[in-house]
Amino acid sequence: MDSQHLPSSDPLGTHTGLQACVDVGGTKVAVTLAQGGKLQTPGRLTEPTAKEGPRDALAQQIIRMLGQACATAGRSLDAIGQVGVASCGPFVMEGDCKALAAPNICGGLAGPARGL
Repeated sequence: MDSQHLPSSDPLGTHTGLQACVDVGGTKVAVTLAQGGKLQTPGRLTEPTAKEGPRDALAQQIIRMLGQACATAGRSLDAIGQVGVASCGPFVMEGDCKALAAPNICGGLAGPARGL
């Protein structure tokens, strides 16, 4: 696959907004922006995964990184219309939000402290 083109998850081409791709791993978080199936460069960032802090440390890291990627690409965070997240999981529901519950991420905050 051409590294500048993403497989189309919108075969009819009806989504024209900015798309965000988030890859959450045990050692790093990567965010990439795309539009119309083409990667936006600049607009790619990686950082070590948050392993300490409050329960939402990883979520806050991702939101901050998306903001930075948008700013680098000269776009507004509000321009993001879709976000895809790849992670080892599992995910759990907390109220009306989905939360990553992998025990090896965010210092194991997802393990016994959450009753999992």
